[in-house]
Amino acid sequence: MERVVKTLSGALAERDDALRALAVAVLAREHVVFLGPTGTAKSFMVRGFARALGGLSYFHTLLNPTSPPEALLGPMDLAAYEQGEYRHRTAGMLPEAELAFVDEVFKGNWAILNLLLPLMEERVYHNGGTPQPCPLISLVGASNETPREEGLEAVWDRFLLRVQVDYVQDRAAFRRLLAAPPSLDGVPQVLSREELREEQEAAARVEIPGVILDRVVVLKDELARLGITVSDRRWVKAIHGQPGRASVLQAFTFLDGRTSVTTDDLEALVWVCWQDPSQIPDVMGVVYGVANPTRQAVLEAKEAAYEAYSRAAAEADRLEQEARQARETGDAGNARQLNAQASNVVLEALGEIRERLQKLEELAEREGASTRTRELLDQAIEQARGWQAELMRRMGV
Repeated sequence: MERVVKTLSGALAERDDALRALAVAVLAREHVVFLGPTGTAKSFMVRGFARALGGLSYFHTLLNPTSPPEALLGPMDLAAYEQGEYRHRTAGMLPEAELAFVDEVFKGNWAILNLLLPLMEERVYHNGGTPQPCPLISLVGASNETPREEGLEAVWDRFLLRVQVDYVQDRAAFRRLLAAPPSLDGVPQVLSREELREEQEAAARVEIPGVILDRVVVLKDELARLGITVSDRRWVKAIHGQPGRASVLQAFTFLDGRTSVTTDDLEALVWVCWQDPSQIPDVMGVVYGVANPTRQAVLEAKEAAYEAYSRAAAEADRLEQEARQARETGDAGNARQLNAQASNVVLEALGEIRERLQKLEELAEREGASTRTRELLDQAIEQARGWQAELMRRMGV
């Protein structure tokens, strides 16, 4: 499964977190929702997974308030209707899909949402009164925002994993996106259905030591102090899963190539514990503080370095533009002054980035970091050096 993530991550910019959440959802046979604006590769990720995982049967629909049940279930079976049976022809539709993507999932009407609940929870559809088992592994929902209307809580709660997806932020990553737009043509089959089943079963065998349960209790208490409540049902499914299935923690650990959960793996609970996107910073702070303080320090240093870089790049662009305009009007003195200001802005940012880079390099020298944290460190150092190099080029160095 890690190869699937790496294959798709190579084709997409800034989607590692979402891809890993999707991989965990598939291994745990759970559901995940992506929150974010349109045009952020949400459907691409799901279609890419379906292709990489042996061509899993895939279903995709876009809901709106007037969507009929047929949008999920397929057309009425007229022959059965003439015999007095109310059945749907479900071939190629949600009841027969292994991987499904439902866009604008919270805009469906009550009839649609009431159909989704048993499909997501029980993997069964009552077609004409006859229970029809559904092969659904994971349903991926997408929405621009969390559900606000009363009565949508049940559907929202069925998405055990929740991930916020935004437009590409990093300048270098955005340039790579423009140079090589993602395409499914190059996505190969990485795992067969049988290999996927074997990985799902292996994930369910991952050990959960007692110390992990102790840390989860601490984590729950820390979140409660911030007014963030997670239901008992979500905690149990995230830690222990359902009979015969891996939990989120087990799947996350398996994806990292290990057979026993460590405290570092508690970072997967970030996807589980927030109810509203405004809670994400607090949840991340608590989870990383309890589970992986090194990772938290890496993220803080990387964020500070990027903030310094992006702020300086934008301000230098503005000042240099004003300097060009001053030269065009014959005001050479003002142009020189503006260019000098731009250079000072860049120099100040280089000092900040140098300080953050030194912090990252110190963290990299420490022993005991997990594979995931080590990869994050290497990536952060590479990015910080890239931001540093780009600003230095502006200085002519």
